[in-house]
Amino acid sequence: MVQTKFAHRPRRRSSASGILSLLVLLAGAAPALGQGSDKLPELSSLRPSAAPAFILLGVSPEAIQRPSTPSDLALQALNRTTGLQTVPEDLAVEAAPLWLFGHPDLSWRGDTTRNVWQSIQRTATVSIGSAQLGTEEAPVTGLALGLSFDVLSGRISRAMQDTLAQIESSLTRQGTIYLQFAKPHLQALEDWFQQEIARRPEEIQAIRQVYQRRKQEIETTVREDPEYQQRLEAERERFQDFALVRQGWFLNVATGGAWNFPGQVWENGEFRRFGVWTTLSYEGTDLGREVRITPLAVARFLTQAEDTLPHVFDAGGRLVLSGATYAASAEWVVRTALGEEEHDPEHRLVGIFEYRLGPDTWLQGSFGRDHESPSGSNVVARLGISFSLSRDRFQTPQ
Repeated sequence: MVQTKFAHRPRRRSSASGILSLLVLLAGAAPALGQGSDKLPELSSLRPSAAPAFILLGVSPEAIQRPSTPSDLALQALNRTTGLQTVPEDLAVEAAPLWLFGHPDLSWRGDTTRNVWQSIQRTATVSIGSAQLGTEEAPVTGLALGLSFDVLSGRISRAMQDTLAQIESSLTRQGTIYLQFAKPHLQALEDWFQQEIARRPEEIQAIRQVYQRRKQEIETTVREDPEYQQRLEAERERFQDFALVRQGWFLNVATGGAWNFPGQVWENGEFRRFGVWTTLSYEGTDLGREVRITPLAVARFLTQAEDTLPHVFDAGGRLVLSGATYAASAEWVVRTALGEEEHDPEHRLVGIFEYRLGPDTWLQGSFGRDHESPSGSNVVARLGISFSLSRDRFQTPQ
């Protein structure tokens, strides 16, 4: 996930920029996943959610994550809407280690249900985040590392399995459409090839090179044919907004640590907090035909490094109403200081709205009241954008 702010301040070097570059290179170098119509489709996120690293830093739009299907690499940019005057500096990156490598033997039929170990493997994500936590006079960069995985991650419903089977048929039809346009040209090329081999057997290598070049030219010609594109687009439109959605119970476990770097200097780094939490939710309850409701509950324990700050326990819930292009939710979290009777419980109440700008791009906004913070401000007002950088996990058959 990646972050951004807007201000008339000198540009600072993000403490996570080197790690971000490395993860981007890893994602770009990862081999293509399994080929064939029964391989796993692109794993689109159910909804964008903040990385555990953001939650530990206290700058996430939501404190309670909704279950989502992990992307190869996800980026999130947030802005604390302080006049929209600074270039975003808060940055988070989240990657799913399993999906950075190919799995040609894994088909969607083998992923309809999962045991606990399979669920952990296929949903595990690591996140790295940085955020500006100080002030203009005393700048402090926060850096957090997080790990998240689902012990339970639902199932692919029968209706979704039927849709995947229809996509397989659609991919086959797309291949058939291509052959309808290319077959006459390919047949003529094959006849030419056989004739030339019979006439000039001593030049077989040169003839093969010409054959391959002409075959590529035929493919380019067919794919640029307006009629072919029109027929192909009509077939693809049937599944344009398809996202692989799992239904049922989700039990997520997350953990991580956060450090502060006063003055943005590595040598000044000091441990800030450690957290571990679990989120329970149920995905798949519909309100009408186009609205889905998702309830979530969270329990979280945070240790604080500073002697002046108590260890805390958070408990709360979030209710999400979502459609194909949006999600609106409200969350309430109660924070209790452990062993500190003089501390009254603190409450976080935040509304979150998410809107899909594109197939893998979401705009996020949040506003509300947060727990008390060292800076004295507990107003939540953030705007962000989330990108999902998944590769296609199947290829259209030719």
